Amino acid sequence: MRLRWAQVALCATAVYTLPGCGPKATQTDDPAVIEVSPQRIRREIFTVAGAPADAMLPAAIGSQVVRYRLDSSPPKPVRAVLLFLPGFLEGAGAADAFARAVVRRSTADAALEVWALDRRSNLVEDHSGLDTAIAQGNANLATGYYFENAAIEGKRFDGFLTAPQAAAMAEWGLPTMVADVRAVVERFPAEARRARVFLAGHSLGGQFAVEYAAWDSGGKALGEELAGLLMLDAVTGGEGQADAVTQQQYEVDGVPDPDLGTQPGLKDIHDGTPFITLPLLETRLYPVGAIAALRARLNPDGFDPDAQRSQALQLLFSTDKLPRITNEAALGLAFDDQSCPLTDARVSLGQATGGPLEEVASPLGGTVRRPSDPSATYRWLRFDQVTPEEHTAMADFTIAWTRPTVDFGEWYFPTRLGLDGVAAASLILDPSSWQTTRYGLRASHGRELELPILVEATSLSGGTAAGYDHLKALAAPLGAGRPFAGKTRAEAEAFRAIAHPELTHLDPLNGADVPGTVTGTWYDAVASFLLDHSPTGSVGIAVQ
Repeated sequence: MRLRWAQVALCATAVYTLPGCGPKATQTDDPAVIEVSPQRIRREIFTVAGAPADAMLPAAIGSQVVRYRLDSSPPKPVRAVLLFLPGFLEGAGAADAFARAVVRRSTADAALEVWALDRRSNLVEDHSGLDTAIAQGNANLATGYYFENAAIEGKRFDGFLTAPQAAAMAEWGLPTMVADVRAVVERFPAEARRARVFLAGHSLGGQFAVEYAAWDSGGKALGEELAGLLMLDAVTGGEGQADAVTQQQYEVDGVPDPDLGTQPGLKDIHDGTPFITLPLLETRLYPVGAIAALRARLNPDGFDPDAQRSQALQLLFSTDKLPRITNEAALGLAFDDQSCPLTDARVSLGQATGGPLEEVASPLGGTVRRPSDPSATYRWLRFDQVTPEEHTAMADFTIAWTRPTVDFGEWYFPTRLGLDGVAAASLILDPSSWQTTRYGLRASHGRELELPILVEATSLSGGTAAGYDHLKALAAPLGAGRPFAGKTRAEAEAFRAIAHPELTHLDPLNGADVPGTVTGTWYDAVASFLLDHSPTGSVGIAVQ
């Protein structure tokens, strides 16, 4: 990981500011760094120091921030900033299309920014192979580096982390993540946070976002210093209710989980499960996915040989032989909602064409549609080439997977973070509880949440926002000094719920930004929320 850490250490020395103070950003050669139409959008990458250093993060880096803003020099004064927390097994790259769409809705007198945060777990990944392959436009370099022992600039891949190597990750729970996010929030002056800094999270990241907002700091909720909260297909599942986790489960037995089986308890986490991997595919899935996306981006209609990609598809489709499939069709079949067995990882990208598809059981659960004619050649029809039209553009999806130094996925999700998230799900932890006194979980101010809230639900949530009813009943009216102060949660200004039964779990982050479509209208709603709940006019905000 020497090349990766060289980049991280360099970024950690830079000083970043918001408008008027000239940020020094880590810029890349990625051709998509700046969008030309309809507005220019710039991506900048920097790191923020977090909790004290440990064996895995010697530079005490807590998070990596991908900042999306209008391209101007000096930067335009900002109206609102949205901090985005990725979900389970997601990195900041997963929010690329979403972030660009929100910034695109800036106006002449109201600039919007999105800061997408990579957790510290993303920073222990070795991106040397992917970054070089992206820079040189050659996916084979990444395949060689990760799977064929090929060297890049004299360095060979040391292999994916093992549990003993990642033992320090067993302490990367909710208190660590809250401290890391707080370190980013504190880059803004105190007087600007409550007016212009919003916190958003997708899936499990949304759970972490609301737990952050309810977190106790000196007797007050951290949410009091934020302008608003956005939860994208995310609930804690225990808002305002009795604790769903006993101390015995937390420490020893583990916690039942409808998606993951039983989450390990603290003993097992310390004994050898500091991070979570997907069954069968394991950690190698992430570079395989990124390499497949790079092939689809560079040569969509080509037929690049890729043994790792083929092996993954054979596993997903329970077959020992694949037909001829273009690079774009291979990626589409892996992630499209018709053929991806993982409900959390589906996007509506279009459909395969060129031969028949058959429905089969997947070893990862559920049924999928796979190519069934070994003599056919399968290509891909994009989202706007099918009827009815679907929602996510393949171009946006491949870009999100292939940003230099930034990952769509998360190779090593800390098991402790998931366990803590369940233990703090009520949002009303008693300060004398075992969660707080023994493990520092301080999500206790759920009843005092007085910031505006926007929630969204997709087909994964049953196409209804009813899952947010407990949060809606728990939260207080909007606080004094806020726009729409005193409004109750029965009023849309205080609690706005949007249901998207036609979208997959990932479509709200990756959907095409087309006016009048479901996803285009969704991005409109996010921008409107930011504008409605931030003061009129724009100001420069210096980052401390």
